[in-house]
Amino acid sequence: MEKKAETASVKRGSTEQRKLRSRDAARYRRSQETEVFYELAHTLPLPRRVSTHLDKSAIMRVSLSFLRMRKLLQTADGDKRESEEDDPMDGFYPQTLAGFIMVLTEEGDMIFLTENVNKYIGIVQLELLGQSIYDFVHPCDQEELTDLLAPRPGLNKKQVKEMPSDINFFLRMKSTLTARGRTVNIKSAEWKVLHCTGHMCPFDAEVSSAARVMVLLCEPIPHPSSVEFPLDTYTFLTRHSMDLRFTHCEGRVTELVGYKPDDLIGRSAFEFHHALDSDHISRSLRTLLSKGQVSTSRYRFLANHGGFVWAETQATVLYNGKTSQPEAIVCLNFILRIRRRWIWRCWLRTYPWTMTSSSPFSALCRRKKTKTLPILARSPPHSQRTTKAWMKDIFIVRPPDLSPPVSLLT
Repeated sequence: MEKKAETASVKRGSTEQRKLRSRDAARYRRSQETEVFYELAHTLPLPRRVSTHLDKSAIMRVSLSFLRMRKLLQTADGDKRESEEDDPMDGFYPQTLAGFIMVLTEEGDMIFLTENVNKYIGIVQLELLGQSIYDFVHPCDQEELTDLLAPRPGLNKKQVKEMPSDINFFLRMKSTLTARGRTVNIKSAEWKVLHCTGHMCPFDAEVSSAARVMVLLCEPIPHPSSVEFPLDTYTFLTRHSMDLRFTHCEGRVTELVGYKPDDLIGRSAFEFHHALDSDHISRSLRTLLSKGQVSTSRYRFLANHGGFVWAETQATVLYNGKTSQPEAIVCLNFILRIRRRWIWRCWLRTYPWTMTSSSPFSALCRRKKTKTLPILARSPPHSQRTTKAWMKDIFIVRPPDLSPPVSLLT
């Protein structure tokens, strides 16, 4: 009996020693692993105060995203670019954008986002890098995004090449910023509509069959409650019923398109759109009713005394707070081109002396018989300057139909 007890105690002691050695080995492996991750975090192009607070999963996500972006940006002169010093102007480029830049793989992984992403959706850059965008996109928009990211199976190489590379669509993404500017938890996040424009490009330019990535500029459509008043000179606000009939119109519409607000109340917005823009307007309306917000591209709006003006519209559906049913549509309308007749009136009010029979401007118009709109820089009357110097201030401008006009009244 004593021998058995001794044998059991020896076995128990050896088992405890093996467990102790196993715990020490595991502790050593963990410390080595932590050290490796710590070194990896410090090699990332991040500030030290940021990299020291990353956990292991975040370090892996950011590292993989960095390697993918490095592979994407590799070109023939990549080594030269790396050796060059950073341009101090690079930091100002994101500030000029009305949104943030995002790069997606065909699987939907976000491998790059600009730092200003939290300004628009409230989620910081490091929480999104390496994550799947499908975890942050509205379920009803996931199928549309999948069709854009990866070509459908069954298409041959020729059909894949013929697919358009330019992309323009609307996407609902989680946002922790409310319409009133407050920040909420990610579990209580709202959906924000983003206008996404960009293109598809190959992941490796040297391999023709390489996977592609999607480079996007994501611009959030502002909610009417967050719009600052007074509005811009070329902007007016309208309110419509769900069938797009005017129910309210700001008084500035008279200056821009010639209608009085009472002339528009009760009439359908479809009465003022050009027939050639009907398909585009219909698509925008379907997007508005399905996603709640839309931003149209340029279309023609009928002016009161004939002719059309180019315009763009940001539309938002307002919902009833009690029933959650849509009850109205609010539109911010931006006029891109003012009719020539009204610009001439403003011109004559500002520079009446230019239309005298003795002015060199009148002689120029008679000689060229031009109907284009002259724009003159603000300058003293021609009697105080030489005719040659005065003529240098005159420019004949013919803006194309589809481009925004030069600001004429500033």
